[in-house]
Amino acid sequence: MKATSYANAGDWSKPEEFRSSVEWKSHCPPLAQARSASRLRLLDSTWRTFSRYSGSFIPGLEYSGVVDALGPPDTTSSPFPSSTIKAGDPVYGFTRFGAYASHLNVPLAYVRPLPSSFSFAQGAAFIVQGLTAWHAMIELGNLKKGQTVLVHSAAGGVGCFALEICAKFQAFPIATIGSETKRAFLQSRFGLNDGQIVVREKEDRKFARQLKDAVRGKSGRNRVGERARGSHEMQEKEDGGFDLILDALGGMYFKEGYKQLARGGRMITFGAADYLSPTDGPNWWKIIPRYLTRPRLDPGDMCAENRGVLGFNLIW
Repeated sequence: MKATSYANAGDWSKPEEFRSSVEWKSHCPPLAQARSASRLRLLDSTWRTFSRYSGSFIPGLEYSGVVDALGPPDTTSSPFPSSTIKAGDPVYGFTRFGAYASHLNVPLAYVRPLPSSFSFAQGAAFIVQGLTAWHAMIELGNLKKGQTVLVHSAAGGVGCFALEICAKFQAFPIATIGSETKRAFLQSRFGLNDGQIVVREKEDRKFARQLKDAVRGKSGRNRVGERARGSHEMQEKEDGGFDLILDALGGMYFKEGYKQLARGGRMITFGAADYLSPTDGPNWWKIIPRYLTRPRLDPGDMCAENRGVLGFNLIW
């Protein structure tokens, strides 16, 4: 299969001339392995739950490979650092679907040299998760040293990057997970203590209590802070709620998290996994009530409480 640029569904072609673009042969892992990666979960889940795509559709947002050819320079695209790329170079980047193919034709601005320490598989798995965490926490969240951050699904791809960013900025993370089996990974990989890890309850009052207990129990030592600052203790803050929340769950988890957002805090939302079904078809008996009872915010209350909610779609 060869996929390049496209104008609409069903219109896939390999142009004879490259217009301000770069073409390369992609180096992809087997489909089964790729489908298990975090980058495809949202696409796969949305496909199975809400709709069935018809006609030609090639999934995949991120890629890695070797440059085959370069088109004429485009003065409207950012020249750095893509201007250093030449035929034969290993590269990685992202596109608006179509990356699961043998060939791609994309604007040079969306291509970057593959770091020498990266394998092709690592390059193809890095972009979307890494940029999602960075954009949410830094560009929108304005993360600062010493802030308390709630990271949902912390053992996933975006969650792991978020914990790394917390370490870099000397922030204090509270990590939620959906299963007790993931606790050991967070402890060994990021040095979180038990008080920083929350196995999410499915009942709103119990989950709210979990968050309150986690915020109040921020004392102790964790290697996330140590790795960022050496042997110093993580700075403790007064019990004032979360300064930043990363939410891709929605529903009850969004609602209860927002209630415990500190004054001046920000909630960043980039998904709504709570609406999705783990089955092969839509479970409308669950989807419709959850949609109708989805959280609603009053702008007046947000002003009075000095709280903010920002949402984004990385591939907009």
